[in-house]
This record gives sequence, C-alpha cells and structure tokens, in this order.
Amino acid sequence: MQELRDSCLEEVETAAGLPDHATYNFDQDSAASTVAECAATVLKTTCRQVVSLRFSRFESHEVVRREGGRACRSPQLASVVPKGGRYAYDLISYVGRESLLRGRKLQDIAVDLAELQIPFSSLYDLQRKFLFYLGHLHRQSAPKIREYLQQRGAMTWLIDGTLEAGGPVFFGVLEAQDDLLLGCWKIASENLDEVAPCLKELREAYGLPERVLHDLSDAMSGACDQALQGVKHQVCQFHLLRDIGEDLYRAPQAALSKLVRQLKLQARMKEQRSGQLQWLREHRDATQGKLVLGDLLAGKPLPAPWPELLGREVLLALHQWILDYAQDGQRQGFPFDPYLLYLHRRVARAAAGLDRLREQPAGRTMPPALGNLARMLNAYLTNPQVVVAATHYEAAWTVFEHLREVLRFSPQGTSPLGAPYHLTELEQRTMISSLHDLREDCRRRSSEEVDPQQRTLHATVYAHLDRYRQSFPTGEEGCRERTTNGLESYWRQTKRVRRRTHGRRKLTRDFQALPEELMLVANLDNPRYVELVLGDPDNLCDKLAEAGRTAGPFSVWQKQRNQSGLGHLPKRFLRKENSLEHLLGYYDDWQQQGHTRAAG
Repeated sequence: MQELRDSCLEEVETAAGLPDHATYNFDQDSAASTVAECAATVLKTTCRQVVSLRFSRFESHEVVRREGGRACRSPQLASVVPKGGRYAYDLISYVGRESLLRGRKLQDIAVDLAELQIPFSSLYDLQRKFLFYLGHLHRQSAPKIREYLQQRGAMTWLIDGTLEAGGPVFFGVLEAQDDLLLGCWKIASENLDEVAPCLKELREAYGLPERVLHDLSDAMSGACDQALQGVKHQVCQFHLLRDIGEDLYRAPQAALSKLVRQLKLQARMKEQRSGQLQWLREHRDATQGKLVLGDLLAGKPLPAPWPELLGREVLLALHQWILDYAQDGQRQGFPFDPYLLYLHRRVARAAAGLDRLREQPAGRTMPPALGNLARMLNAYLTNPQVVVAATHYEAAWTVFEHLREVLRFSPQGTSPLGAPYHLTELEQRTMISSLHDLREDCRRRSSEEVDPQQRTLHATVYAHLDRYRQSFPTGEEGCRERTTNGLESYWRQTKRVRRRTHGRRKLTRDFQALPEELMLVANLDNPRYVELVLGDPDNLCDKLAEAGRTAGPFSVWQKQRNQSGLGHLPKRFLRKENSLEHLLGYYDDWQQQGHTRAAG
C-alpha cells in the first residue's frame, strides 16, 4: 500500500495537468482548529469555473471563513486565479507576454488555446489584466530597484515623450545605464503642469538622480527645475544638432522644393518613363522579351545589335539611379540626411554623365530619348533660381557637417537613430574644447562675413550654441550619456511590436485605447529588470499572483484608464430627434439658473 501511495503521488507531481472538468475544494489551513470551530467560522462557500494553462478547466469550491472580524479566503486558490476571476494567472501571463511582448496576433494565440474554448473577446480582457497586474508589480518592486540603483550609484534619467498624430502623449523616464524604464504616464501634452507631477512621483519612488537629459523643450526644463531641485539637467545633444540642422536647411529646403514642383522635374521624368515602358511593351515580340542591358552588365555578348533597345534600357536605368537618391543617406533622417539635396546631386551627376556621352563619337547615334533626358536635366540645373537655392543648400550642408563632426555624431551601427554615441572622458573634453572654439568662430563670422548667406548660417549656429552652452557637460562628470536616444530606441521597439501585432502603421488607436502600463512591458526583455523584479523569467506568473493580492479591483483600474470616451456623448443621445435643440436648451437653462443664483 505504501508503494502504491508513493507511486500515485509521483504520478500526480509529474503529470502535465490535472483532470479536465474536475472539482477541487479550497479551504483556509486551520489544522489547529477543531471541526466544530471550523464550522462555526464558515461564512459561505463560493463556486466558480476556472480556466488555466496548467490545470485546464476545473470547478473550484472555496470555503470563506471569518477570523478576527474579517473574511479569509484560501491562499492556494488566490495563487492560482484572481479573486472572483475565471481565468488563471498563468493564462493571463501567457496571453500578455505573447501578444504585448512578442507581438503575436490574438488570432494566433486563440488557435494555441483552442482546447480551452476561450471566447475571443476574453483575450482582450486578459491583455488588459496583464497590464493591470504588471503595473502594480512594477510599483511594488520600486524599493528593490531603488536599493540597487543607490548601491550602483551615478543614476542618469532620460526623459521624453512619444505620441502619434491625434493621440495622447506617453511620457517616460528611462534609467540610462541599465535601460530600465522607471515610469510611464499618459498625458495630454508635454506641458509643465503635467510633466512636473510625474517627475515628483518618480522622485518619491526612486530618489533623486545625479543628472537628467531631455529635449530642448522649455516645459521639460521647467518641470526639472520644479520637481528635481538641485539636480543638474542638460539637453540632448542629438536633439540640439537636429534642431540646428532644421533651422539651417529651412530656407534652402523650402526654395528648392518649390522649384522642383514648379519646374515639374519629377513629373516630366515620370512621363518619359511611362513612354519608354509603353514602347517596350509594344515591341516585346520584336525584342523577343529580352533585356540587353542585363546581359551587357553581366559581361555576356549582345545577342543582336539592338542600339535602340539598349538606349531605352540605359535611359530607364538612369531614371532608377536618380530616384534611388535616398540610398545616399545614412538612416538618420532629416536633417542628418537632406534627401532633396541628394536628389539634386544625383540629377547633376546624371546630366554631367550624359553630356560626356554626347561629346563622344558614338554620341551622334544616341537615341533621341537620352538626348531629351539630358536637355530636361540641364534645363533644371541651369535655372538661375535653382542655382541660387542649391548653392545655399550646399553652404548650409557644409556648416552643418562641420558642427556634426565637432559633436562627433557620425553614424554608428545599423540603427544610428538609437545609438548612444558615447564618448570617453578624453574624447568628451576634446569635444567640449572644439565646440567652444566653433561657437567663438560662428560668433565672429556672423558679423564679419561678406556673404549675407554665410552670416545668416553662422549666426544660426551661434544662437543655438550660446543659448544651450550651460547645458553641455564639462567633461568631468564621468557619465557618458549625452543623448536621449536610449529612450527613443525603447519607444520605437514598443511601437514595432504593436505594428507587428495588428499590421497597422498608424498607432493612434492603440495610444488612445491602451493604458500607460503598455510601455512597461519591454522591461521584461531587460535582464537586469528580470533579475530585480522576477528573479527568473519563469516566475512572471507567480509574481503577478503576488501583486494581485494587493492590486485592488480590476474594474476600478479599468475605469481610471478607459479614456476612449472622454469628451464624447453617447450616440443614442446624438441620434435622437432634435438632439441639437435639446443640447443647447440644457446649456441655456443652466446658464439662466447660474445667473439667478448669483443675483440671489
């Protein structure tokens, strides 16, 4: 009998799950009480069906007892499923991790969970419950994170907001060294009155940082002065360089863009391409569907002397090369990559190449289409207004590239927008010295240059550098952070997951519907965060259960976070007959009652 008992226990412990649709009783552990005492303390017995990944479906009978004037529930059941809930913590953890962290579609998750027969609409609720418990777990873990950060020392905060057009702002604070998102809030806009309370809340939870980096916003600077008194806060050098570049390029970019549209350069090129493609379609039988240029570039002999076909293919290849001007960029976006200037440069190179070709003896047999392209490009390049605008653009590019070189923002890695651009202590001191010299040079040239364009360009750079000169590190802080790119990269990663989940490029609907806890999810891919909060990635389910004991009602959190109907009347009211007259009538009555009360 003992061997049979041991064998049964081992089978239960190693089983993948419990029997489906079984019934289990959950009672508070009261072994010290007599049977009579236990019966006297029973308040009620609740029954509910629970769905779990580990235990499948089962019926729970929970005995609720009264002890010391309060109701006590089974801790065993509380570690499996939330109070009053139907879906277990392991299921909440699985759906949240797979959809919000891994970016899987709920349709695919529903297929994985088909045996549990969960309604598809319930998966959305499980997503939000995951965010509810994760947010509470994050706030509960603040003392552990604070202790670790204080022991490590030199805490630097990166603060910034991200938004989609027409949606709210998600304002976040990232600890730079360990890439920990310490907090995130959903606010209407980046203004002083909304940012300052967020920073005060974070200060109470984690203490004061040594440094704060933010963008050039006056609201951010004012919020730091108000909420983090005595803390040194500096502007992100990457934002500063971008702001200077936009100011330098504003006038030539607008002028050249206007001229390209007026002269219809791209429209005429498109028209020419359409004509050549139509010719190739019409002569497909005569050319036997072959492309001569591909064989020629591959070193193969031409199958037949088809100069007309070859000329048309060269023409289309020139068009493709010109329109591939974005390839000259380095994936840093405008103004680091002035794409309109890249287009102008390629047009100039293509025109010069065609002119050289026309000067050769074979140029006399050049197809008319190539000659038309050469005249079209030269007509654009020799336009006096284009010459002035392009010259201005090139001068602005030279000034900007010099500043970029001084600040040492050459593209790094495969994702230059998210690169931290760290400098060693020596490099930082050298950069500060060179920047000081550049500022003085720009101050001098802004008044001494003969060319008014040069004076304006150097005055623009000097105005920015002089305004933010106190926000630059001295080289003695010992902190290598000088951009908020770490937080920007964190935002982009979260957005990529959302786009992968539903396939939409615009995230306005997501930002309006989802709570701020969404941005905390990416912390679960941070080894340091996992070590501090979970201990092990597999402990997420148990940690959510621990947080659930003190998280409070999910319904209250849901009401606080549900802002989708903010400022909107129910459609049933709007669609009533004479709804507009009723609405204005209510407002008029209220105003008259207010005047009556004031007069009384």
